[in-house]
Amino acid sequence: MPSADKPQPLKMTNVWLTAKARMEAEKRLKLYDVVSHLVLIWYSLWLLCLTVFSKSFEPFVGAIGIGELATFLSASVLVLSVTTWGFKFGTKAALHRDCYLELERLLANSSADKDSDTEYAEIKKRYPNHSTYDLDAVFFRRILIRGEEIENSRGKVTFGFLAGFLYCITWVAEKLILLFAFALPVAVAVLLYAF
Repeated sequence: MPSADKPQPLKMTNVWLTAKARMEAEKRLKLYDVVSHLVLIWYSLWLLCLTVFSKSFEPFVGAIGIGELATFLSASVLVLSVTTWGFKFGTKAALHRDCYLELERLLANSSADKDSDTEYAEIKKRYPNHSTYDLDAVFFRRILIRGEEIENSRGKVTFGFLAGFLYCITWVAEKLILLFAFALPVAVAVLLYAF
């Protein structure tokens, strides 16, 4: 008889795991979309301040010259905006959402037959794939945090502490990179005033 305190294995198919990973991918890409817009606004505000208060900054810029610095920063903001537009984070997030909604419909309306397998393969072909990081996020939350057992078509999924540790390091590195993007203009301003 199963124990009430120990979570029972969840019978999860590849369809369920793919849907959950696509949810994680959507969440990650939406974050990137919002942060990239905020970083561009942040950099533009700093550039505007530099331009408006150029006389105040001239003693701190030195040989470079405020005009050259403003030109370089303007070009940088332009390159960043074109680059982030090219990544199409919002569009990719929407595609991942459409995919997991289709997968959830498949789960709700299917029985274990060949048609379901074929439809699952067709759905996956129509959409971009999620990253390993997105699947690791599902495993980290479900297996290590909640203590659940996950099974896919190959059997029990294992996600040990080393994999969890590597996932955590990647998660922290990602957040530090985002923080660095916001802190860079502040650091440059502090360095200009310090020297």
